[in-house]
Amino acid sequence: MEGSIKAVKKKFCGGGRCRPPLASFLWIPFIISLAVSPVAQSQTSDFLIVERPDHLVVYDAFQQSVKSRSEDVFRPFTPFKILRLHDVLSDGLTRCSKVEVEGTVFYLLRNERGQLVDAKELGMVRQVQRAGTIDDTIEVLSSSGVAWESPDERSSMVLRAGDRCVRLFEFAGADYARRLDGRGDYGLLRLSKDEKGSAWRTIQEEPSRVTLSPMIRDRVIGRIREANLTYVDVYALLSDETRKRFPVPQWDITSTATSLTCVLRPKSAVAFYPQSIKALSSTLRTYLLGTGYDVFEQGDEIEIRRR
Repeated sequence: MEGSIKAVKKKFCGGGRCRPPLASFLWIPFIISLAVSPVAQSQTSDFLIVERPDHLVVYDAFQQSVKSRSEDVFRPFTPFKILRLHDVLSDGLTRCSKVEVEGTVFYLLRNERGQLVDAKELGMVRQVQRAGTIDDTIEVLSSSGVAWESPDERSSMVLRAGDRCVRLFEFAGADYARRLDGRGDYGLLRLSKDEKGSAWRTIQEEPSRVTLSPMIRDRVIGRIREANLTYVDVYALLSDETRKRFPVPQWDITSTATSLTCVLRPKSAVAFYPQSIKALSSTLRTYLLGTGYDVFEQGDEIEIRRR
């Protein structure tokens, strides 16, 4: 060992006072940056909050029009995660923003001036830059509750013990969150870190990777209901032409926090509509791109669950 050290000193010192090579000093800032970066950096994202997203002109990941005129698709004050603020569709001409909502990609159309289409109808539109992402689920413990405000801070209420919310990102000195109460309203959750464990607690990390989001769930159920209405119309025509009544096939839907199961009734209808079932499965699969969920077929059943 001692001989090796002497050899190194002779190489760099030439027998005199040892002077480390310049290259060794150049490594110091790099080593320091490696040591500091995990603490100094946190995961951030940009968001676009839209008060009335039902007035947006929206395309899906395949650049097909999405019916956004219903709150079943986008709730008021939906936060769109910005993937590319200024983009164009595949035609190379149509301006848009590429965004994401709970794992699903959408395109928000813009006019020739670069503004969101129907901007005057959208209400409050706010771009949030470099917001610290949270992505966990909390439950209120305190009987006195915790403060909840609308994103425009025009109204407020108190969440009571047992209420749950998904915290999405830090915003305006609070947490931008979505309530898990069936409606899925967005708002500002004001929590004191000192009261964690007494007034509230974290019950689940990264919920978007575990639960099926309300937005995707509503889109899937809406599409299945459209299929049921189509069956009703087709069988009404069939009855008129044949003067006979036939049982109308319908999809029965069972929903849980992590899956959707659709069963075609009566079971005999499967033999008559194999291609229709495959087409429906293919459509539903497009809704699930990038979510970690997929469509699984088995006989008269279609199940949507994690891969």
